[in-house]
Amino acid sequence: MIPLIIAGIVGAGIGAVVALNWDEIKSWLLNVICKVKELWQKYKPYAKKVASIVAEKYIKNGHPMVRIMYRLFFQDENTHKWNELQDLPTREIEADELPLFLQAKLKRAEQVDITNEMQQELKLTI
Repeated sequence: MIPLIIAGIVGAGIGAVVALNWDEIKSWLLNVICKVKELWQKYKPYAKKVASIVAEKYIKNGHPMVRIMYRLFFQDENTHKWNELQDLPTREIEADELPLFLQAKLKRAEQVDITNEMQQELKLTI
């Protein structure tokens, strides 16, 4: 019972202080909000650059977060529902074992999207 009485007194004291200084508190909060908006407008162009640099570092270092960025989805042609591929079997191969069109693409970029080529390849084999 005594802790409740103490908590009530403390709460009433805080309420009284806030009520007496409400105009000052409100103006301080408005100043803080305006300052945050100014800083955001000033540094907003850099945010995208920093995010891309951080993502690039994660990709290069093989961080587990990269697994979220590289999820594979496909749409079933019959049901038109989207499916996610999980835990695909993988194997390492040498660069000279890749098809020639992939080797050419990889010479131009570190990462390539081969979705269209693989779709064509799978359609030809089915």
